[in-house]
Amino acid sequence: MITDNESASYTYTDNSAVNGTSYYYVVVALDGANNVSLESNEVSDISDGSAPNAPNNVVAAGLAGGDIQVSFDDVDETGSGVASYSIRRSTTQGGAYTQVGVINDNESSSYTYTD
Repeated sequence: MITDNESASYTYTDNSAVNGTSYYYVVVALDGANNVSLESNEVSDISDGSAPNAPNNVVAAGLAGGDIQVSFDDVDETGSGVASYSIRRSTTQGGAYTQVGVINDNESSSYTYTD
């Protein structure tokens, strides 16, 4: 159950989904007297449990003033389930990486982050 905390949007994670199975979801609203709204539009997805592909064409370019710009292509323009991209940085090649930025996936063909 999700309790209304007056947020503008909510997220529910179905932890009981089985890999390879299609699932269909609708959402209804209930008031304090348990009156039920009409159903939302139906949405669906297949639980595959697999990670998305790695971004391609990743390029780092030094800019005037010492900034570094990181550009890369969208994983899948037709919709891969990617919600965001984590930009991670290290001072050592192959070293431990720390997140320095996040870019939300808006189905653009490419993205740019400036550090």
